[in-house]
Amino acid sequence: MKIASTQYTLDYECLEIFISGCKPPHCPGCHNSELWNFTIGKKLNKKHMAKKINSPLVKKIFVVGGEPLHQDKDELLYFLDWLNTFKKDIYLFTRNDIIDVDSEVLSKIDYIKTGMYKQNSKEVVYYGITLASDNQKIIKVR
Repeated sequence: MKIASTQYTLDYECLEIFISGCKPPHCPGCHNSELWNFTIGKKLNKKHMAKKINSPLVKKIFVVGGEPLHQDKDELLYFLDWLNTFKKDIYLFTRNDIIDVDSEVLSKIDYIKTGMYKQNSKEVVYYGITLASDNQKIIKVR
C-alpha cells in the first residue's frame, strides 16, 4: 500500500491521506484518475505522517484514494489500527456499498463514505461534508 499524498482541508479540520490504486471498473469522470495506478507514492513513513496527524489543525482523518478497499487487506487493517492510536475520527471513502465492506474494516473506522461517483449529479452534504454526487452518503459506523 502506498501513500500518494496528503493535504490539510481546513474547512473539515482534517488531514486527507490519498492511497494509490483503484481496480476497474472506474467511475466515469473520476476526480482522482491519476491515483488508479498502485505504484504511485511511497510506503508509510510513520514519523512523517504522525507529525502531520498531530497538528492542531487536524480533528479528523480522511482515508481516500484511489480506492482504499482495493489495497492488501492486512496492510489496510494495520494502517487503520495505527491511525486509531491518534484518537481522531477516521473516515474511509469508498465507491463500494456498505454491505460490501469487510466487518473488520468497519470496526476500525468511525465513518464511511459509500457510493460511486456519478457525473452530472448534484452534490449532497452529510455531517457537514460535501460529497460529489447525490447517490453517495456518509454513514456513522462506530
